[in-house]
Amino acid sequence: MAAEIRVDTIKGRAGINTLSFAGDGFSFDKNVGIGTTVVSDPVSANNPGKLACGIVTCKEIYTDGWNISGIATVGGLKLGDGEQIIAGVGSDLKIYHNGSHSVIQNATGSLLVEADSCVLRSQAQENYLVGTANGAVELSYNALARVTTTTDGTDLGGTGCVGITKGTTAQRPGSAAAGDFRYNTTTGKFEGYTSEWGDIGGGASEEDTSVSATTATAVYTVAHASYRSASLIIQITQGSAYQSGRYLVIHDGTTATIVEEAAVATGSMLGTFTAGIDGSNLKVYVNMGSSSSATVTVVPTPVTV
Repeated sequence: MAAEIRVDTIKGRAGINTLSFAGDGFSFDKNVGIGTTVVSDPVSANNPGKLACGIVTCKEIYTDGWNISGIATVGGLKLGDGEQIIAGVGSDLKIYHNGSHSVIQNATGSLLVEADSCVLRSQAQENYLVGTANGAVELSYNALARVTTTTDGTDLGGTGCVGITKGTTAQRPGSAAAGDFRYNTTTGKFEGYTSEWGDIGGGASEEDTSVSATTATAVYTVAHASYRSASLIIQITQGSAYQSGRYLVIHDGTTATIVEEAAVATGSMLGTFTAGIDGSNLKVYVNMGSSSSATVTVVPTPVTV
């Protein structure tokens, strides 16, 4: 349908010139004032006081193929606190100021900001995020670039350091993936994950086991389906006495054998080692000569099948 202006009554007033309709529009005679009954007091640039007029209330604006480009006023469009600009059939997008903060609220889909260059910056015009189409995304601290994406990775800026995740051995993520990296607060070492967690540089991180019995106690466990053999450095600490040695473990999935390559102690040897298959695991056991409290530390280098 064609756009329409509908009025119930056009009331003439003596001394006021006419409101004319012609063609596709309408106009006031140049001497017609808005908000005044004085013929010689028209709206003009020299009479801005008469511009204080407009739509007092408006329920709806109907268009049929028309484009509404905006509302032009001397001071712009002003909304009070809590008053909203609303878009979408279901009032999906709202823009407003709540008295303390400016809010863009999107209730459906994604809020998309499309631009070949996007800059977020402070009122002092210090950039803290800059994104460029087909180029880098840059994060800054105090206007200094700290993280910049590149074609093959990420560059880190600054002269300080990079903080990484930290946690105990027990806090290792249960769903680690090859390439993960962290600092182990239990061992005091950096560690990475390939098929298991290990000290940076290869191998596995050390495993400490407390022992206070002469019966065989497992001090190292690994899935035998993944590792056919392992070279182990094992140290026993019992009071002020120490024993340290290197051992080689091999298995065929059913029977495991451990060979002592070299071992020394501060006095008598504190314990011996055996190996066996336990379900899906290869295990190495310590057999202590004394039940006094001891700590067995194992630093393994397993060999993948």
